[in-house]
Amino acid sequence: MSEDILVNVTPQETRVAVVASGVVQELHIERAQSELTDLPLVHETVIHGDMHFDQFRLANDGVLALFDFDEWSRGDPAQDLADLIVDARIGEFGRHKAEVDRARLPDMIRVLLDSYRQRAAWTVGDAAIAWHTRLQLITKAYRSCIQQEPRWQERAPELVALAARLVDLDEATKQE
Repeated sequence: MSEDILVNVTPQETRVAVVASGVVQELHIERAQSELTDLPLVHETVIHGDMHFDQFRLANDGVLALFDFDEWSRGDPAQDLADLIVDARIGEFGRHKAEVDRARLPDMIRVLLDSYRQRAAWTVGDAAIAWHTRLQLITKAYRSCIQQEPRWQERAPELVALAARLVDLDEATKQE
C-alpha cells in the first residue's frame, strides 16, 4: 500500500493529508487564529534561515561562531529561534547529542529566548515564536517525506501531530 503525505501551508491555514492508495485516509486542517493572521512581522531583518545546533562552533577563545550562510534572507527573526526550539523539542542535536541534558531543555530554551529578547532592539512575542515553531515542525515533516528519511512514514505524522498540539510557547518548549 502506497502512502503519501501532502502538506499545503498558507498564512490562513495549514492542510495536511495522508493519502493511501489514492484515497485520503486522514486530513488535518489548522486555521490560523485571527491574532496570528493579523500579526505583523515582529521586525524584518537578516535571518539565518537554517538555524540548527550544528551551525554553531565554539572557538578556543570562547567566541561562538555561526556557519552555513546559504539560506540567509530577510524575515522574522522568530523563524531562527523556532528552528532551535524545534531541534531541541524533537532531539536533533547533531554532533552535540551526547552533550545535552534533555531534562534541562525547557529551561535552556527559556534562557535562549530571554537572552535574545534582552539584546534585540525589537519585540519578539511568544505568539510569533509559537507560530513559527508549528511551521518548522510541518516543514520537517514535509522534508522527511520528500527526502525519504528512514521511518518517514511514522515520523512525518508524528511531527504534524506535534505541530497541531502546540497552541502556545509553553507547550512548544516542553520536553516529552
